Amino acid sequence: MAPVCVGSGTFLLSAATGGGTWSGTGITSATSGSYNPTTAGTFPVIYTISGACGSADTVNVVVQNIPDATITAVAPICVGSAPFNMTAATAGGTWTGSGITSATLGTFNPLSAGTYTITYTITGACNASATSTVLVNALPTPTFSANQFSGCVPFCVNFVEAGSTSCVSQSYDFGDGSIDSACYTQHIYQDTGTYIVKFITINAGGCADSSFVTIEV
Repeated sequence: MAPVCVGSGTFLLSAATGGGTWSGTGITSATSGSYNPTTAGTFPVIYTISGACGSADTVNVVVQNIPDATITAVAPICVGSAPFNMTAATAGGTWTGSGITSATLGTFNPLSAGTYTITYTITGACNASATSTVLVNALPTPTFSANQFSGCVPFCVNFVEAGSTSCVSQSYDFGDGSIDSACYTQHIYQDTGTYIVKFITINAGGCADSSFVTIEV
């Protein structure tokens, strides 16, 4: 007989000639031959017909464990993060869901913000499946402005942050080795040159992005 799965439910064994008695691990009724697969393993079951011309036969019932399809939880990630492979307790299954780019490797590519439901399915004698969600957070929109963009040394520039209110922190890299974390700040350039000012913001989801302006001194 084909293998059965642990917990798949009670079923009836049958024989060519009725009226006999069933015995062995897993048998729950000696007369009907009901079998309950509660434990994995290979279990001999004996069917005995009594009488002057009695006989007996043995069959092995193979009971397999249902594989563990539990998906390893993924911490929230940001849009544009590198694709990564999801994992599960038992390898060899198939991955499906929006964002999955490889059904066999479970590769997830976080191209857009949102909550994605991922399903992992193991097929075989005993099937199993599980679902998990992946939260992809949007990037902030870093926006800032300067009151002037070119001039002579000493050149004083006022920078004003105009980004989203969802940002929880910000920082300026003025391009000359100086930084500042204020929303509104002033910086004085003491040397001539071309400076790329980088403004970085981080939102409540822990995602960062940046924007740039050029200052000519």
